[in-house]
Amino acid sequence: MNRFQLFTALVLAAVLAVSLSTVQSASASTYSVNRLRYSTGTSTQMIVVTAGGYRTSYATLETFYKDRYGHWQRAFAPMAARIGYNGFAPPGAKREGDGRSPTGRYGIGPFMWGGNYNPGVHYPYRKLVFGDWWDEHTGSPTYNSWQYYPGYYPPFASGSERLWQTLPAYNYAVTIGYNTYRTVQGAGSGIFLHVGTGGATAGCISLSTQNVLNVMRWLNPNAHPLVAEGPSSVILY
Repeated sequence: MNRFQLFTALVLAAVLAVSLSTVQSASASTYSVNRLRYSTGTSTQMIVVTAGGYRTSYATLETFYKDRYGHWQRAFAPMAARIGYNGFAPPGAKREGDGRSPTGRYGIGPFMWGGNYNPGVHYPYRKLVFGDWWDEHTGSPTYNSWQYYPGYYPPFASGSERLWQTLPAYNYAVTIGYNTYRTVQGAGSGIFLHVGTGGATAGCISLSTQNVLNVMRWLNPNAHPLVAEGPSSVILY
């Protein structure tokens, strides 16, 4: 290769690199995480769950992380998800038992859990045992929280979930921090990311078992992960 050919090859390579970088930047700018109406704060991991409207139970879950330059990148390919059988509730309109998933931005619970053993996650993990409940009884002083009561009839039993019996949905699960801080009675409880069972949920987000495991193993408390969820037209610009 003579000098002219070498120079031409170097120029073409530079042009190709710039073009590729431009395409990648343009593609990244369309990521849902870059169009959120919510602040991502100090989070370096984001889950974005969107649907085509309020009334559908079909959604898409996307995962993003910030690279060392502060740019959002995809962690996994978009995942097919199911949400509440009555779709998403408008912001602030979620109510106990309405079959809707809440619209908004939320944190991740302090531990992960499930009926199966720890699959290798960065968070503390609790394996379900007899007596593990989620209190969903409106009016209960421990409304919307994990409770251990080794029996079938705790004071909050009405409307609450026997987690250890809700399998395979809770083979693996992550608590989404909806209505867990300054809890409002009757505003909805027990919002999780869990294993899908072939249909819509009662308000949670469900994925295939493998996708749930991928997300659980990826999430890291040091990244302060957040979940933004709702209709695309509501939570995205």
